[in-house]
Amino acid sequence: MKNKQLVWLLAAIAIGPLLGFVSAFPLSGLGAWNLAIWGIGNVALGNVPGSRLSKTLRLGAYGLTLGFGFMAFGYSGTDPFNTRVFPFLLIGLFSAGCAVAVGGIVHLLRQRLHH
Repeated sequence: MKNKQLVWLLAAIAIGPLLGFVSAFPLSGLGAWNLAIWGIGNVALGNVPGSRLSKTLRLGAYGLTLGFGFMAFGYSGTDPFNTRVFPFLLIGLFSAGCAVAVGGIVHLLRQRLHH
């Protein structure tokens, strides 16, 4: 079972920047609708069976890599990229917190609907 959780964690780490990339380029015209795509990814990863810890790690990794990836891929400023890494990481950490919070809300809603 632990191997499955590791696979899902690695999948979340890969899916985050992939969605960040497509949101920054091919889907950039969607604007705020990208949040819906990110939310669908979040709910899908949060609904994969696992412990509370594995879900928290998975969603946190997804949010971190999504937020950082979106900012990094979409960056077109004049300052060198290395000067933007720290602010982008802060945005990634905020995104991680949001992903975990959304996962928690979905968990609570599922409990309410099933009981």
